[in-house]
Amino acid sequence: MKCDICPLGTILAPDGCVDESQVNMTASSCNEMECFHGARCVEKDFIPQCSCDFKCSPEDSRDPVCGYDGNTYGSECQMRLFSCRYQRPINIRYYGICRKGYQTEREPATTLASVRLPKRRSYVKRPDSKSTREVTQILPQNLYMTTRISAMNITTTALPILAFPPDPEIKIEVPSFSGRTFMELYKLEAYTRLSLEIEFKSFADDGILLYNGQTSTKSGDFISLSLKDGFVEFRYNLGSGAVVLRSLQKVILGKYQRVVAKRYLKDGMLAVDGQESVSGRSLGTLSSLDLVENLFVGHVPVASKIVYANIGVENGFIGCIRRLKIDRREVNLKYPTSKEILKSSGLSDCSGNSCSAMPCKNGGTCLSSEKLKFKCICKDGFSGENCEFDLNPCISNPCGDGSTCVVLPEGNYACKCLPGRSGKQCNKPKKEAKDLLIPDFTGRSYLELPTLHNVKQAFSMEIWFLPRTADGVLLYDGQLLNKKGDFVSLNLKNGFINFLFNLGSGSANITSRKPVSLNEWHSIKISRYGRQGTLKIDNDTTVTGKSKQPLTELNLSLPLYIGGVPDLRYVHRDSGIEKGFDGAIQRIVMNGEPWEHLTSKAVRASGIRNYKGPPCTDGICLHAGVCVPEFNSYKCHCNAKFIGERCEKRIRKKDFQRYVSFNGTTYLSFPYKNTKGSRSRKSNRFQIRFRTRHSSGLLFWTNKGSSLKGDYLAVALIDGYPELSYNLGKQSEHWAIRSDQRVNDGLWHSLTFHRKKRLGEIRVDRSHTVSNMSEPGATDLNTDGILWIGGSPKLPFGLPVAYYQGFTGCVSSIIIDKQPLQHLLNEKQSLDYCENFKNQIS
Repeated sequence: MKCDICPLGTILAPDGCVDESQVNMTASSCNEMECFHGARCVEKDFIPQCSCDFKCSPEDSRDPVCGYDGNTYGSECQMRLFSCRYQRPINIRYYGICRKGYQTEREPATTLASVRLPKRRSYVKRPDSKSTREVTQILPQNLYMTTRISAMNITTTALPILAFPPDPEIKIEVPSFSGRTFMELYKLEAYTRLSLEIEFKSFADDGILLYNGQTSTKSGDFISLSLKDGFVEFRYNLGSGAVVLRSLQKVILGKYQRVVAKRYLKDGMLAVDGQESVSGRSLGTLSSLDLVENLFVGHVPVASKIVYANIGVENGFIGCIRRLKIDRREVNLKYPTSKEILKSSGLSDCSGNSCSAMPCKNGGTCLSSEKLKFKCICKDGFSGENCEFDLNPCISNPCGDGSTCVVLPEGNYACKCLPGRSGKQCNKPKKEAKDLLIPDFTGRSYLELPTLHNVKQAFSMEIWFLPRTADGVLLYDGQLLNKKGDFVSLNLKNGFINFLFNLGSGSANITSRKPVSLNEWHSIKISRYGRQGTLKIDNDTTVTGKSKQPLTELNLSLPLYIGGVPDLRYVHRDSGIEKGFDGAIQRIVMNGEPWEHLTSKAVRASGIRNYKGPPCTDGICLHAGVCVPEFNSYKCHCNAKFIGERCEKRIRKKDFQRYVSFNGTTYLSFPYKNTKGSRSRKSNRFQIRFRTRHSSGLLFWTNKGSSLKGDYLAVALIDGYPELSYNLGKQSEHWAIRSDQRVNDGLWHSLTFHRKKRLGEIRVDRSHTVSNMSEPGATDLNTDGILWIGGSPKLPFGLPVAYYQGFTGCVSSIIIDKQPLQHLLNEKQSLDYCENFKNQIS
């Protein structure tokens, strides 16, 4: 068969002869024609045809290349010209003349010759079209290729992915993706191993970064990198089920992030800028990754539900990708000059992306548009041009201490409080139970907390607990729901304490030397470093143990459960968990961070009661004072009219002026909204009069969200100096304005700070004012509408160490935006006061 003639019943198409029923071959205009491989549609004598405008110089013939089709071309340019004029993909196999033996046995030997190439029509979409004859043209004499007649007999079963030829006016240095934009690159060579490195900035929480599959039906092996809910996800499937590796923290929208994803046989690793790496392993016996299809970047244009299920998201990437490295090779992303980009659609340069200013608020997705500049797609519960209006009052999680928010008509909400809490936001103790909530477990109760973080290499934990029965689980956190994977658990078994953990190569089981007594408070201290674990009960001797070799890292992805689990069927088979805990847990300290208010950290609670019992016996605190357990001791929180160790002394006005005492764990919260009820502010002005001898501690805190990516404002003492810190959404790292006046001398000091848009100022007493400006791009502070004083139980990771310490000292007055707060302080019934302050130094 000649290269421009097909058998009866077939038609010549870009990838060879195909059945007539699959392809329509003519068009009346360029609007109905798609050209490929660098060709452009032009109309000559009112007949549309694909034209290849570029030429190859005679000097190009000095560097021959071997194509994947088995042909030798005079140069890379000539190979591209053949690809354009034949309208079929031809890629470089290697530089130089094709070696003998490369062709299959069916293919005849090749000779160097000058040839006549057919100029073919591309695919068109007119249902009434008919075939037209081919138009031939003579190639220049310096254009050579090795010809094989049989090489042209290629059939196809599906139309190729459509893409437009590059516009010569467009020059893209850093490609920008709009959600439907994509690049098609050569498939990944990842049979046994693969290393991917990508630098990008995203303007949306969801998006496909890259995807490479095995088959055209989208089933089989695959590998993907994506953003889901703001987290980076690295997925791969070797044929035994997908492995999903998820970053520990969300990426910062609008900021370039560097992500490294690696795979060797069944093992995978994901690392994101500034975060602890995540690793995982494929189940089953298969260890190779078979990829046949090409690699798509930014979006998969002809995707099925299977592809989206594989990746985990359906949305294309919205943002910019400035760097892509595959193994040791840097991929050229400059368009259209890059020879590595096989096809693309809708690319633009990042410098012209209208979403770069992050105009969409409250998690809205920004779509870049030439006509409208940008368009925000709002999440449920928000509206407005910039998604600035909150339609769902529960979106911001206004209910504190693990309570449930219920949406009411007309934009209102109600909080269902946990036992022992009251108030609209459940941030106040109940009058009949004003003490701090100590969770009491019944054997069928549990608290669900977020996954343990920063435990991969090592961790330490202390628990104060009172058991009523000899068996039950104190805590459990795992990696998988199939009774396998890594885990850590702490159990009571016949009165003995079992500390168990598995790092992937066998469990460690460390058991106490003696059983614990029932109905008494006990202290458990556990730690783990690599494979080594320790267990200490009260004042008994420390017991040690090791997990099996060789793995040394603890990888967890499930929630942390305290006192019980929702379903025993899903815990690790080696965890030793048989039933829930019956007793009370007073305190948990994780890596030095105290978790006294367990219910405030809980994501979910089931069957929890408020503990009543020793050391707080009935009537121990007088005059309606509230007893707070402190292991085997207690402390009385007196009401506004009494003081003393047991609230036995009545306060008289002439005795002393009352100043509020903060002990490092006294955290007060108040509603903090502007006069219009909005949580957004252009300015803040605080003033506080205090006295302390402690060098560090947090005075004020307000924020939005659970990470430093959200807006926040803080005032803290660091090494005895006060500082003001805030983020309006544009800070890439911690930033603060610090006074040069030391204040931890035990004397009274007045601290004033003021923020107006980006400008911040701080002043101590009558000293000079220190000021600075935050990063440009934002002027409003958007928070959850709650102001914390003296510290906060919910601080995001990444702040200076001093911020995690509560303030210790005395406060005489607080003025917030010209409004005194003293009367609010007096309404807090569980506060302590600085007695006889004239003779007291905090």
